[in-house]
Amino acid sequence: MRPYAWTHIALGAEFGYHVLTPNAPFTEAAPKIQVETEKFMVLLTDGKQTEPSFGPDGARSVTQGEKNLLTICENAKADGIKIISIAYDLDDSATRKNLLRCASSADQFFVVNTEQAINAAFDSIKELLVMQMYVSR
Repeated sequence: MRPYAWTHIALGAEFGYHVLTPNAPFTEAAPKIQVETEKFMVLLTDGKQTEPSFGPDGARSVTQGEKNLLTICENAKADGIKIISIAYDLDDSATRKNLLRCASSADQFFVVNTEQAINAAFDSIKELLVMQMYVSR
């Protein structure tokens, strides 16, 4: 796979956030903060934000898309969602910094450049999730 323009990281994060909360349009999720429900979002990109996003004044820009991404991540984390972010074959330092800021902790941010490295990252994510989950009656 190779990146091919029009990457909209903020939109991907927004969809993930709405799927994991009872916000419209996906209202079936558990309440925002519920002790017995752990919520995780994996945010993966292979490119920097290139698609303009709308800002509060109605203007569209790539810079606003980057700001929107950070706001979405802050809101998701405030609602109890743990974010794991992955920069795949991405050499843009500003985007890497934003993905690190989105992650719930530094050890939940992965920089990978090969198939083997992304497989290892998902193995680490699986271990993290297994440690956090348990089955109860």
